Amino acid sequence: MDPTEKYFQRLYPNHSSYSRLFFRHGEQARREAVHQWLGTTEGIDILDAGCGDGRFLRSVLAGTPNKVQLEDLVTGNVTLACAHLQGFATEVKGITRNAIGALEERHDLVLAVGILDYQPKWKEALATLILRTRGILIANLPRATHPRNLARYSWLRMNGLHLNLIRHAPLKATLRTIGLPFDLRATSLEWFIKIDCQGESQHAHHLG
Repeated sequence: MDPTEKYFQRLYPNHSSYSRLFFRHGEQARREAVHQWLGTTEGIDILDAGCGDGRFLRSVLAGTPNKVQLEDLVTGNVTLACAHLQGFATEVKGITRNAIGALEERHDLVLAVGILDYQPKWKEALATLILRTRGILIANLPRATHPRNLARYSWLRMNGLHLNLIRHAPLKATLRTIGLPFDLRATSLEWFIKIDCQGESQHAHHLG
């Protein structure tokens, strides 16, 4: 079993104080950041890459999507996410897999909140997510300077996992190499990225 999968199968999702401290802290700021870019979700096709329990996606929907596809490494997360999204989209589909490695279809909106945190090759992972997007990609990465992220880094390292800690200048330089329109905003904990992939996903190979 993949070490990341094993770790999150053991510890997430749950509603303990530990989970809130390391994984759910800052969710209101995340919702506000995504809402700024999302617009209506009425009638569109959404991929939630690394869906967790689905509560975050449900909280930011603005209209009824035609389809929501929920992907996560952990089967329990996918099951919970499907239950939480039932009735909020015309079709809800759950798949247990690594969303980074799947390329068979593209979506109007790809939401990738929390999935790039643990990718040692996050630039390549971002390129894959671009290839899965025919519209807008919204993703995030941890900011290097926040004490909570430094604590997460130490904890995850002790458990054999990687956590990216990202600074503004290198991130912006990377996004400029893609050749796609992008926006970059900050919360106290994270960088939020919006990339307009409409008709231009062939540029993703520039990352890496």
